[in-house]
Amino acid sequence: MKIKYMIIAILLLATFTQAAYQIPDWYPVSQHEVDVCSTWGGYKNGVTGTSSGGDIALSDLTFTITASKETAVVEKVSIQLYRASWYIEPISQEEQLFKVELVGPTETYLVNGPDITNYERPQVGFHANYLDGNFTKIRLTLDDLVVENEVVIIE
Repeated sequence: MKIKYMIIAILLLATFTQAAYQIPDWYPVSQHEVDVCSTWGGYKNGVTGTSSGGDIALSDLTFTITASKETAVVEKVSIQLYRASWYIEPISQEEQLFKVELVGPTETYLVNGPDITNYERPQVGFHANYLDGNFTKIRLTLDDLVVENEVVIIE
């Protein structure tokens, strides 16, 4: 009976390994698609980030940080709405201290933290506030690691 199950398992395994997955060729993108996606699908420019803390191994940390700035005029006064969001999940069981900040040329605004995170306690959050400063980056500090992304300007 065991031999019968082994033969069935080998046949099934051989069938799965022989199936070739085909990735379709990419198609040419029309200008209409670019216009629709640029208008309705997100930001006109790509968002980039840099790390000043050295290499980040994907096996050590999963994180996302993003921020946006939107200017509104209320009773002839210009005000800026800043939105910040983050997701931080270290793969380590060790507790790590982190904070999230908005950074400008002359000032820093603490969005969240200092707080503790680890694999069993990932951190996620969203913060929105009207601020007078001119913040151009969002910064995540996690122990020795410092990561910054540009604040996306919404027009």
